[in-house]
Amino acid sequence: MASAISGAADGSTICLNGGNYGTVTLSNISKVSDVTIQSTTGQTAIANFSLSNTNHIKVQNMTIYSLYWSGGTNNTFSNNLFTGDGGAWNSHSSMVGTGQIYYYSGGNSSANNLINGNTFKTISVCSNCAEGWISLQPGNKASGVTISNNTFTGPGDGDFIQTGTSGVVIGPGNSFIGNVQSWCDSHSGRHCDSIQGYGQDHTTITGNYFSNDTIFIGNYDGGTADVITHNVFVGNNQDAGQVLLGSSNSDVFEHNTVIGMAIGFDKKTELSQSQNGIFRNNILLQNSRVAFNCSGCVASYNLADSSSINTCSAHGSECTFGSNLITGTPTFTGGSSTTKTWSGWQLTSTSLGYRNASDGADRGITYNGTTATVTASTTLVPPANLRVQ
Repeated sequence: MASAISGAADGSTICLNGGNYGTVTLSNISKVSDVTIQSTTGQTAIANFSLSNTNHIKVQNMTIYSLYWSGGTNNTFSNNLFTGDGGAWNSHSSMVGTGQIYYYSGGNSSANNLINGNTFKTISVCSNCAEGWISLQPGNKASGVTISNNTFTGPGDGDFIQTGTSGVVIGPGNSFIGNVQSWCDSHSGRHCDSIQGYGQDHTTITGNYFSNDTIFIGNYDGGTADVITHNVFVGNNQDAGQVLLGSSNSDVFEHNTVIGMAIGFDKKTELSQSQNGIFRNNILLQNSRVAFNCSGCVASYNLADSSSINTCSAHGSECTFGSNLITGTPTFTGGSSTTKTWSGWQLTSTSLGYRNASDGADRGITYNGTTATVTASTTLVPPANLRVQ
């Protein structure tokens, strides 16, 4: 298949019949416009991929057992199934396990690489592998990658996403469901978060839905200028933090809707104190709270229900919702808390918090606000220069 892709005309499509195509290695291939590789029907074509210094390759509607991705620009993986059913991939066994993506940034902030509309399901990473189902490695720190509209469903071993690089955009439209630490403890002992930062900076996490995960965002070891906005976090009423911004510098947590969980601008014992964080324009419900163990952190324009006010008060001076607080219960456009999707958590026009955030938008998420929309294509129309392999 690699030779067919290398020789394909710019803008052409290669359709694959069902079956396992093994490892497809694409190296130093440069196209002017996308060459698309896809299954003829469904996601029946199966492969491992290795991309290095390759441009304008689009892989869609396939089942992918693993992906090693180093450098390159304008590449897209869309509407694929990443699964752990295929066994380990020996070519990069020290880094990439079954169902994983290992992305090495190469330092290009304008790489314009996209992971969009895929399904990641029940992946168990190997003992020598990187920890994330998507592992973003630093290179020399710039990433140029956007991860949007994907569905991550546990249980499984490892973090859904682990990033150690700069400028990663996570969202909008991702769902992170069911990454439970107790399952990981009983199977592999690995640390399992929805998103973990480890040496990251300038990460944007926006417009995502988190539910039934032990830790939604675990930036235990610090981070600089990470921005977390327009997300819905449905917690388990845990007293421990489900968003942990440890030893952070200038992080922003704004316009999020938080249900039954704790947020911490905090630190490990051996690390420095968090500083200059912003906690603003959020909605906190069902015993939610924020812990400030930080210098220069500011909270303002939040909305909290009475249970969250009481929970915060019980935790003493470290917990505050700040100035311009509204106390009460907002109303939402969706159904019950157990059936609402991300968009269903937007406020009704008669709700508390409607259009009175510090920026004139709603408190909590703003569905038609600053969050962009990226939609994966589901209609496949072969072009005139179709190639069939």
